[in-house]
Amino acid sequence: MQFVINSRTYDRVLYGEGEDDLGHPKCDNCGVSQDEFHKPGYNLEPCPRCGGQAISCDCLYKGDE
Repeated sequence: MQFVINSRTYDRVLYGEGEDDLGHPKCDNCGVSQDEFHKPGYNLEPCPRCGGQAISCDCLYKGDE
């Protein structure tokens, strides 16, 4: 799965691979297991471009224009 950010394509970050992931077997926010993608719109998914939270970073995601 991918995001288009500032007209470039980036692979989404799996739970367990993000810098802020807590090392728990499941995401405390959306309940996915390690090596799965966060559910869309949940606040713990990291932005693959800047590393911040995907829902609140300043990157311009396709569809946000």
